[in-house]
Amino acid sequence: MIPTNEDYRLALARELPMVTQLGLQVDVIEVRAPEDVPGAVEKAKALRAEGVLVMGDAILNTPPNRVPDLLAKTSLPALYSSRDPVLAGGLISYIPDMIAIARRHAQYADRILRGASPAEMPVEQPTRYSLVVNLKTAKALGLTVSPSLLSQADEVIE
Repeated sequence: MIPTNEDYRLALARELPMVTQLGLQVDVIEVRAPEDVPGAVEKAKALRAEGVLVMGDAILNTPPNRVPDLLAKTSLPALYSSRDPVLAGGLISYIPDMIAIARRHAQYADRILRGASPAEMPVEQPTRYSLVVNLKTAKALGLTVSPSLLSQADEVIE
């Protein structure tokens, strides 16, 4: 499920070909407003989805338990691009370490304020990610989380 905005539309156009090359079928369900979320969950169920990727956006993640609660009624597992829905009952999130990114932003701002040219500074990608797994939700969905995945998790909710 993705919110309807140009940022997500551009990212999806860039990333979707890579996902489909892995042999996965992707059905995009756009959400324009908070009241569209229940219908989006029902559409995922009607499409017989095996899982859901929930993008990080206030429409989908405020309150943080909205989507996890709706998905719990369908037995659909979901990957979230935010930690809070996992704390509220979602299955898993895998996100860039936002604190590390904020530190890099501060370092870039400092360099620019000291006279560095932004045009000459390299574009960086996140190097640290945070994995949060909710074992309680996995159990409710009848899923077994592999020990190797759990050993890589930054946070495990039991």
